[in-house]
Amino acid sequence: MSISMAEMQREVAELRRPFKVALLAVAITFVLVGGLIAAFGTGADRPEGAAERWLSDVSDTTRKGVLNDARQRVADDGDPAIAQAIIGEHADKDEKTTFTAIEVGHARRSEPNSAQVPILVSYRAEGAGNYEATLVLNKIDDRWRVVALLPLDATLRVPSEGGGSVANATFGLYAGAVVVGGFVTLGASLLVRKAGSHRLHNAAATSV
Repeated sequence: MSISMAEMQREVAELRRPFKVALLAVAITFVLVGGLIAAFGTGADRPEGAAERWLSDVSDTTRKGVLNDARQRVADDGDPAIAQAIIGEHADKDEKTTFTAIEVGHARRSEPNSAQVPILVSYRAEGAGNYEATLVLNKIDDRWRVVALLPLDATLRVPSEGGGSVANATFGLYAGAVVVGGFVTLGASLLVRKAGSHRLHNAAATSV
């Protein structure tokens, strides 16, 4: 017995709905996982990330067009005197950034709200070379701020000098994202299979 056009359209509509639900579930999951990684996996709440951003602002204090904003950010997130101590006599004279490269290493936390971050910057000024030291950051009002500059600590090095790497997200966070993604994919697959089985059942019943 042949299937009417109306019945075919109804079955197609029934098959489309699980696909839409599955796609929506996958999209929502990606947004949630992305949000979690963005919130907990980036440098926004890590002393290493704060140190790197602050050094970038320090470098911009000599760059044309942004130096005033950069100086304000340096003061907001640290001590301008520390910035001047790092720049020293190597400020760029051509209205470009003072540093050509900035590198930070894995922080050592002596206390929950205090950290020491190894740094390495490369000066743009010819013959100035590199500068290595340790920045001390304290968490004040939920923000990391640069409060002191210490000499290079042999036990704290940047990755290029043999120190530990600074990961953007922990392994556990990525593993959790994979597990969640796996469950969502499995659920979407079951929805689609159920829809297909239901369609076959309807087709068999119609042909009897």
